[in-house]
Amino acid sequence: MTTLLPRASRALPSARRLQRLVLNGLTYPHGVDGYRDAYRPAASAGRIHATVEAIVPQTPRAHTLLLRPETPIAFAPGQHLLVTCQVDGARQTRCYSLCDTPRRDDGRLEITVAHIPDGLVSSHLAGGGRAGIRVGDAVGISAPQGSDFVLPLPRPERLLLIGGGSGVTPLRSMWRTMRAEGLGDRVTVLYYARTSTDALFLDELTELPDAHVVLTREDGHDTGDGALAGRFAPAHLAAIGIDPTTTDAFACGPPGLIDAVRTAWATAPDRLRTESFAPPVAPVGDDMPEGMLTFARTGRSAHNDGATLLDQAEAAGLTPESGCRMGICHSCTTTKHAGAVRDIRTGEIDEREGCEVQLCISQPVGNVSLDL
Repeated sequence: MTTLLPRASRALPSARRLQRLVLNGLTYPHGVDGYRDAYRPAASAGRIHATVEAIVPQTPRAHTLLLRPETPIAFAPGQHLLVTCQVDGARQTRCYSLCDTPRRDDGRLEITVAHIPDGLVSSHLAGGGRAGIRVGDAVGISAPQGSDFVLPLPRPERLLLIGGGSGVTPLRSMWRTMRAEGLGDRVTVLYYARTSTDALFLDELTELPDAHVVLTREDGHDTGDGALAGRFAPAHLAAIGIDPTTTDAFACGPPGLIDAVRTAWATAPDRLRTESFAPPVAPVGDDMPEGMLTFARTGRSAHNDGATLLDQAEAAGLTPESGCRMGICHSCTTTKHAGAVRDIRTGEIDEREGCEVQLCISQPVGNVSLDL
């Protein structure tokens, strides 16, 4: 067997680095990590191995997983992870927010997974039982990601957290961190859920000094006069004493909630940061989609059917890396050699050549060539 060693550098490597260089040469062409991944596939995508140490039911359709990573991980409140697991023999990756304070002493991480009907990964992680994940199982996680939707420094003097459904998970990390820092009196939480059975962290929300839970299909909590009822409306802000022009806010939830909140902050958009957990839907126009998709690296092609680049690549038999499928994690970013694509969230069209595009939120407009 021919052993291939990297070219020596001018500086002598450390003993550990030298050992790794030799091992990579001996295991060429896959390297040590390649063989490790073959025997521990759950960790391969994120390169960080984590063990499920506890599974805590939150609602009939949501569980909190307590994960112990193989190495300590620092993160900012509001960040998320890519979680990789084996489901039916295939590796699957999805995006989940960290939902506890980074200040905890035991080094464990928390994610809360809500079961989505027909959701392959959420059924595995949130379903529990014999078919789902168990305590002691391994998953792969990425380093924490996301820099836009994080609790800022210095901390705001007044902070409103608006959540809908499972969108409350990154907000929980924020309010727990503020409380751990002795700043809990600066935080107001406005949370929307369909029913008390669907509401996440309901007991904890009830204990917060300034939290308001609105059950859109039941009577709301703690409002007394019924001012908070139904879906989000600007009147709700007035009812809890919030002025959008003077209050910093984070909002996370379904697209309808996010759109309504953005409208309320239209005169002060710099004070609002948003994130949506629901994948956007590619718009369908009256005209038939035109053009061809060319996957340059694999030599494949397909007629444009109007779906996202990710959906069409998968339909063509390709398996590009992906995670959240909603434009958050950027794991499906690929080079577009030529052609125009539409951002299905904003409608903006990008005609640049040789630029990076996110497959999951990009829709081809005519002929498009990708580095796949």
